[in-house]
Parts: sequence; structure tokens; C-alpha cells
Amino acid sequence: MINSICEVIRIERLRRRLKQEDVAIKLGKSQSYYAKMENGEADFSLRKLVTLFDVFEIDPVDFFKEVKKLEKQKGKSS
Repeated sequence: MINSICEVIRIERLRRRLKQEDVAIKLGKSQSYYAKMENGEADFSLRKLVTLFDVFEIDPVDFFKEVKKLEKQKGKSS
């Protein structure tokens, strides 16, 4: 599921035409750290996830619906 969360984070950033650097600044992190977050290579806190909801202006319920949808798609392709 973590990989799907990271993937949805990337998708939401791209939908909003934001650069990794733009989001990193709002999180108070470097662009390279944020890139690791998107790639599932860096741990991040619930607080950072909540901040991402604000940055992307997305309701947490909608975010996790996207994660669940992606998980189902991955299950079908396995």
C-alpha cells in the first residue's frame, strides 16, 4: 500500500502541474528528499501527509479512494 500512496502523491502533484521543488518547499524539505518520498525511498510522517492534502487541496477520503483504486488495478494486473 505504501507504494500506492507514493504513486498517488506523484499523480496528484502532476495533475496540479507542480514541480517536486514546489511541493518540497511547502513541506520544508529539499527537492531530493521529496523525490525520495515519491519513490518510496524516504519515510514520511502523518503530518507531512496531511500537509500534502493541503498542498494538493484534496480531501483525505478522496486521496485514499485513489489509493484503493490503484491497489485494485494492481491486483487485476498481477
